[in-house]
Amino acid sequence: MRLHGTALVPSAPDAGVCRPVAGGPMARSRGRVVCRWFLLPVVAILTSACDPQALADSALRRAAGSVVMAVVQNEMPSPAAARATECILQNARPDEIEALARDVGVVAGTLTKANIRTIALRPAAQACFAANDVPPVIA
Repeated sequence: MRLHGTALVPSAPDAGVCRPVAGGPMARSRGRVVCRWFLLPVVAILTSACDPQALADSALRRAAGSVVMAVVQNEMPSPAAARATECILQNARPDEIEALARDVGVVAGTLTKANIRTIALRPAAQACFAANDVPPVIA
């Protein structure tokens, strides 16, 4: 099989792998050479899955979640605290998530606890609590 002037032939046992043809442009390379037609779609798929902003947002959300969970666990049992944490994170603005994530690895201070409470008192968070069998936060 010739692909764009490159002399490669598919190897019988490995359909996705090609070997250099003797005397072809890749004859000096040793081992197997992955065909371009196989490698390009794989590279395209892998690079499209790596959105740096999405990775950063996910890391911030996980960090903020660990801070919120530590605070909420002081008020309710673990299963309910996990559901409450998710509701709080769903209703937090991006700047609030960043502020919460800054407290990762330290004991949450009064400002962090107040921020969590403010988010938890929002009507959308209260509705999420009700939908997930989490006790409501009382003002």
